[in-house]
Amino acid sequence: MSVESIRKKIDAVDDELVDLLKARFDLSRAMGEEKKKIGRAVYDPAREAVLLARLEEKAAPYGPEVRALYEKMMELSRNLQD
Repeated sequence: MSVESIRKKIDAVDDELVDLLKARFDLSRAMGEEKKKIGRAVYDPAREAVLLARLEEKAAPYGPEVRALYEKMMELSRNLQD
């Protein structure tokens, strides 16, 4: 594969990822609204630990990289929920 063809594939994957991230952030905002209605805290460390472990295992051999991305994404999601 050439550099240009790989770049085109990366661009296509990035476009898909952005659409999925937007959907996830929309859901994070909705979750924040629901948590406020029921008086639940935004940060749930037990839930995040379970999620991170599951995704890290699923993403092997890229588990640590995916975990790092999700740690940041969850931080951003908590900010959207506040």
